[in-house]
Amino acid sequence: MSVEGRIFTISGDVSNPRLKVQGLTTTFKGTYSIATLTGQNIICRDGTVQQDHLKLSFQPGDRVVGGSVVGPLISGCAVQVYFSYYSFVQ
Repeated sequence: MSVEGRIFTISGDVSNPRLKVQGLTTTFKGTYSIATLTGQNIICRDGTVQQDHLKLSFQPGDRVVGGSVVGPLISGCAVQVYFSYYSFVQ
């Protein structure tokens, strides 16, 4: 499996946003009160091209499902949110 292309957008009340992509895992770092992460991977597996979509909104007090959170989800606090892609859309 290989990742052929990516598009990621982070929007909302966010300061100092940083997205780090490693393999199929995307890490968001920044200070926020509410944010939406939208992403798309173009993946090639065994010669078949697939698309994997992600849209996730989160705010302080929310729990992230399908990923993990490092740090408190409190408005104005710096956090790291890890998003991992587990399923593929054919």
